[in-house]
Amino acid sequence: MQTTKLYDGSIVNKWSPQCNVCGELDELVCHLGLAKYSCNKTVFLAKEISKLQKSVSIIITEVSCLAGHPYTPINNDFLNILEDKIESILLKMKLPTGFIVPGTTETSGRLDLARAVCRRCERSILKLYDDKLVGNKLITSYMNRLSWYIYLLARYSEEGKYENYY
Repeated sequence: MQTTKLYDGSIVNKWSPQCNVCGELDELVCHLGLAKYSCNKTVFLAKEISKLQKSVSIIITEVSCLAGHPYTPINNDFLNILEDKIESILLKMKLPTGFIVPGTTETSGRLDLARAVCRRCERSILKLYDDKLVGNKLITSYMNRLSWYIYLLARYSEEGKYENYY
């Protein structure tokens, strides 16, 4: 079978842009899961990563609807919650002054990989939006902020022991 049904009931080819983006988002959820597993002694990080996995699952559902479908859970409130998390964690840490070398710790390396996948997802979702296959542009804003938050969680997990390129 070469077709599949989206959340809104539409039938699309399995190689459709929506299916590809859903697969990329699923990959992100899996990378976050590995990061969560590796930080099992850090309760704050594990809980935050679990919440991120759930938020990406909601995005998968919304991307699985063609533009114009009324299911749009990603809204300004959803984005504001993430912005508040970013502000909160920034108060708890000092940011690196230059580019970092990923992988100072297992957890930070896994989070850095998840961040890179998140950025790819953001670009793919922008393409869906430009092609009018997804109607909610807030998804791209959320993905942009999500990648920044994942970066911050990676640096937080390193407890200030990150390595700069220069």
